[in-house]
Amino acid sequence: MGIILDLLLSYCFYQEFLFFLILFPLIFYFIQWVKKFLQEKRRDKMRWQFKSALESLVSALSVGYSAEHAFWEAKKELHMLFGSESELYQEFLALEEQVRRNKNIEMVFYQFAMRTDIEEIRNFAEGFLLAKRSGGDLIVMLKKISERIQERLRIQEEIQILIRAKRLEQRALMIILPSILIYFQLFSPEFLSVLYHNSFGRVFMTSILVLYLLIIQWANRMMNIRF
Repeated sequence: MGIILDLLLSYCFYQEFLFFLILFPLIFYFIQWVKKFLQEKRRDKMRWQFKSALESLVSALSVGYSAEHAFWEAKKELHMLFGSESELYQEFLALEEQVRRNKNIEMVFYQFAMRTDIEEIRNFAEGFLLAKRSGGDLIVMLKKISERIQERLRIQEEIQILIRAKRLEQRALMIILPSILIYFQLFSPEFLSVLYHNSFGRVFMTSILVLYLLIIQWANRMMNIRF
């Protein structure tokens, strides 16, 4: 994909192989961007799965289950809603296995939360660890923690719904400029001929390309709103 992007940009803006080589470092930036995008998608998926697990966990605690059995009930809920291949379900399976080896559930969950790099899971794990170690009313403390986390997730979900349409508009805008350039190059090449293979054209198209990339970067940051 990175090479295709490089070919597309060098063709649209320069029509010179030299600029394919000059723009080659963009491939590495694109790869990093894709990795970051996929990591964020993974975290979002696990975040919403955790929201369901949290609801089940608090419900189980409310009817008198111990912390350990409440987690196993949440694990069953995850399996029912998301299947055995879901990442959070697999993590809960691993958590159950470690608890069966006489490890403290609060510490095992805390270690898992630190690995996920997901703020909501980390906040719950810290609260759960504190509640277990302090000897206070576990159910009351976890309910308060859960309510705050669920409210945060609810607001985040509403934000994502609001910007979903804007994200579609952003993606459409991203392809408009290359599409226009390709269209004219295919059907009216003389219209843009003054912009290619000369110093003025290279400077002008470089300015347009830089502006185009900056707008995409700015738009991506605007779309990545976190509460």
